[in-house]
Amino acid sequence: MSREPSGYARALDLFQGVVAGVDDDGWDAPSPCAEWSAREVAGHVIGGQREIMALARGTEPPDVADDPGGYA
Repeated sequence: MSREPSGYARALDLFQGVVAGVDDDGWDAPSPCAEWSAREVAGHVIGGQREIMALARGTEPPDVADDPGGYA
């Protein structure tokens, strides 16, 4: 049995594809998340993934900025 759930890996691949498809001028577009831009949503997801990776490695998670776009 794999230690990485295949659904999780697929979700990350799909997210990467969506991010790669955003035009340069699309990052400031509004998102379905109230008051967040596309950049802020992507930054939030990327920051969460960095926290998950650190926890999986047994290391200290990075500080997550109050700004949800801090990682984008």
